[in-house]
Amino acid sequence: MDAFEFPPSEFEARWRAARTAMERVGIDALLLTSEANYRYFSGHYSSFWLSKARPMMMLLPREQDPMLIFTSNQTTLARRMSPVKDIRAVNGYAAETIPLLAQAIRDAGVAKAKIGCELGFKQRLGIPLNDFRLLERMAPDAEFVDAADLLWDLRIIKSPAEIVYLRESARITAEAYDAMFEQVKPGMTERQAHQSFLIEMFKRGAERPGYIPVASGQGNYNCRAGGPTDRILQAGDLLIYDAGCSYFGYWSDFSRMVAVGNCTQEQANMYREVRDATHASLDEVKAGQPLKNIFHRARSEFDKRGLPWRDAHRIGHGIGLDVTEPPSISADSTLLMETGMVLTIEPLVQLPHGLYQTEEVCAVTNAGYDLLTPPAPRELWVAS
Repeated sequence: MDAFEFPPSEFEARWRAARTAMERVGIDALLLTSEANYRYFSGHYSSFWLSKARPMMMLLPREQDPMLIFTSNQTTLARRMSPVKDIRAVNGYAAETIPLLAQAIRDAGVAKAKIGCELGFKQRLGIPLNDFRLLERMAPDAEFVDAADLLWDLRIIKSPAEIVYLRESARITAEAYDAMFEQVKPGMTERQAHQSFLIEMFKRGAERPGYIPVASGQGNYNCRAGGPTDRILQAGDLLIYDAGCSYFGYWSDFSRMVAVGNCTQEQANMYREVRDATHASLDEVKAGQPLKNIFHRARSEFDKRGLPWRDAHRIGHGIGLDVTEPPSISADSTLLMETGMVLTIEPLVQLPHGLYQTEEVCAVTNAGYDLLTPPAPRELWVAS
C-alpha cells in the first residue's frame, strides 16, 4: 500500500467516472494499453515500457472489476503499486498475453460487447498491430471502437492530487533552469549546458526528462525543434529552452531563456514585452469562460505592444501524464474552461536576433487561475 502513487480512493473515483462515461456513450469496457492511460487507471508504473515486446494492459469493464494483463516479470511490482486485485500474467512476449486478454474479455462478460480502445486523436495502442488483429480474431464477437474522446474527457480535468505532482514537476524544472543559467558562459557548447540542466533536474527529484528543444545564436532561432548540439555559445547569443521533466508521471513543459555574456537593449525590451503580454493573457483564465479568450487576449496584447504575431494554430495546450494533451488554446476553440484543467500558455516572437517565449503553466480555478510555474522573471537573465 505504501508504494501507491495515489490513495486507492483516487483510482476508484477514476473508475467510477469512466463507467459513467461508458454508460453514456454505450461502451461496455475500456482496453488500456498505452503507458499514460494504463498508469492513469491502474497506478502501476514500470520502466519496462521501454520494451516494446512485453506490453502491459488493463481491462476496465463497466460492470465487473478491472483486470491487469501482462508478462510475469511485472507481477510483484503491480501488486505493490496498483489497487487492482485481478492480475493475470504469463511468461513470454506480446503474443503470449493476447490469449490471456481474450479470456479476460470473456470472464468480464464483454465478449459480445463494445470495447473502447486507444484508436483516435492523440492516442496510440501500446501493443503491435498484428497482436491487436490477433485479439480481434480471438474475440470475434466483440466490437472494438475508438474511445479517444471518452479518455480525454476523463483526463482533461486534474484532481487536486494530480495538481500537486504537476506543481512539483514545475518546481524541479524551474530550479534546474536557474542552476543551469548560473553555469552558462561563452565557450560552452549547447550540449554541455544541456548536460548541466539534466544533472540539476535529477538532483532535485526528476523521474525523467522530457522532450527538450534548444536553440541559440543568429540563424538558429527558427530551428528549435531539435535538441542540443555541439554549437559553441558566444557572447550575445540567446539560449532558449522549452523543457520539462516527469514527476510521478506528471510533466512540466515551459520555456525559459538566457542571454550569454551580454544582450542588446532591443533583446531586453523584446523579452520584457513578450513576458508581459503572456502574463496579461493569463487574466482570461477562469472556469466557465471560453478557452479561445486566451488566444484572442494574447493576440490583442501583442498588437498593443507592436509585437509581430506568429500565425500559429494554437498558443498552448493541456498537460498531465502526457506532455501535450487536449485542449488546444486556439482561435476557434468551442470549449469552456473548467476547474481542474491545466494549461500551458506560450505565444512567441521569432526574430533574427532571438526567439522570445516565456511559457507558463496554470490550473484553472473558479476564481481565475493557479500558476504552477514559478513565473518567468520580468527582465532577461544575462549569464556571464
